[in-house]
Amino acid sequence: MIYDPSKRHDFVLLFELKNADLGGVYDLTPEGSSGEVKYGLVTDGAFKGLISACAARQYDLPVLIGSRGKVKSHLLRPIVRSSDPHNPLKLELCRYFFDVRLFGLTGATHIPAPMQLSSARSVDPVLPQPPQTTAWYGLYRLQGSYDPHRGQHTGVTAFDLEVFWKTLTGLFKSNPKLLPLQMAARGLWVFSQNPQNRATMPLLEQVQPSKISDLPQSFGDYTLRYPKPGPLEANPEVTLTHWA
Repeated sequence: MIYDPSKRHDFVLLFELKNADLGGVYDLTPEGSSGEVKYGLVTDGAFKGLISACAARQYDLPVLIGSRGKVKSHLLRPIVRSSDPHNPLKLELCRYFFDVRLFGLTGATHIPAPMQLSSARSVDPVLPQPPQTTAWYGLYRLQGSYDPHRGQHTGVTAFDLEVFWKTLTGLFKSNPKLLPLQMAARGLWVFSQNPQNRATMPLLEQVQPSKISDLPQSFGDYTLRYPKPGPLEANPEVTLTHWA
């Protein structure tokens, strides 16, 4: 179901980062903090870059983001100069480059993106782990959606979606080279449906982590609420896939 490019897919990904120092010093006593409380943020651009790089490395897929500056400029120049919105060179870029098919292009060479990503923000303020002052923990939430109409235009395939889901969930494997930073994916929930039957009910809000500790320091300090995987009871036209 989640590999079907003719379906609309809305998703939530939860992941955690440990020891990702955001800077600043915080006082965890009841009197308050010595600095402004911060939320962790990972931009959508960072995700697109990481996913594209991993797709190129692990699946040998060509990506425009990895092209050298002069090569990229040479490829895009004919499109920038053309005023034709249906320039066949745009379709050729989509056909060849994985990241263009999925994430589109901005600027003068604008190609609408089938896969839209939000920035990922920590569910709660990111706080240091007592008694340390530079070790941080945060549970992050990323949301996104895939538009099958745009995907048809750019040529997204079932294999492209398979690579996307596997790469997205595989980004958070801890790497000894990144120590002391530690990370882990804590669940992917994908709501799939036919585009003509798009549900008006809120879907992504049905995946809700709630903290059970005033100062969450691990995933165990949260409880999760989400619907049973499969067709939703409230709307059987929507199918939920839970990728643990």
